[in-house]
Amino acid sequence: MYNVLFDLGNVLIDFDHRIVSQRLAEYVPENRRSSTIQNELHGFIFGNGEPNSPNVELDRGSKDLDELHNEISQHFDIAISSSDFGAIWQSIFSDELNADAVACWNQLSESGLTVSICSNTNPGHWIPLLDSHAELRDLTEINTCFLSYEMGKQKADPGFFELIANATNAPREHHVLIDDLKENCASAESAGMHAVLFQPKDPNESIHRINEFVKTHGWGRTAPSQSK
Repeated sequence: MYNVLFDLGNVLIDFDHRIVSQRLAEYVPENRRSSTIQNELHGFIFGNGEPNSPNVELDRGSKDLDELHNEISQHFDIAISSSDFGAIWQSIFSDELNADAVACWNQLSESGLTVSICSNTNPGHWIPLLDSHAELRDLTEINTCFLSYEMGKQKADPGFFELIANATNAPREHHVLIDDLKENCASAESAGMHAVLFQPKDPNESIHRINEFVKTHGWGRTAPSQSK
């Protein structure tokens, strides 16, 4: 059994974390606002590469969205309801899935490969995405999703991909990660898996490289390239 592990954000759907800080800044009292307030909010939530930022804690399942809501409200004197905070939290995503990446997924699946989502995510992002995208539900209803908050680890954490290999019961070299972050690809490769770096600004070239990987390794028929 050959396993293709698709990242979610910036592969199957585009997103921008900065939207959260932009929208939350509107709730900060005027006497607390400054020209740097958006950067302060972003740094507080997402950190600057720190391994234990609040967002990372959410993605590892060690913090929930209500805790983050309370922390931000207290730190920045923000008065915002839980429902409004949740709406802002999930607003980072584009309205539509990336059609060419979805077409690639479908073709790989039809060629007999096991295709799954492998994502650093949290319930505040994942569940609303499933609720709002029937196509995403269709993609995930058959195969297991490897979600960081359920696994207690992010992709760059030691042991993450070993857990996937244990779950699939397939040799590690029978897995390939499709991801837009070099560090995640490196983590998969260090665990004995393959990886293809997905470039969101050039999906056609990325899908071409997926095609080449599948063809070179004899895993199945090639996926369709983006139409021009």
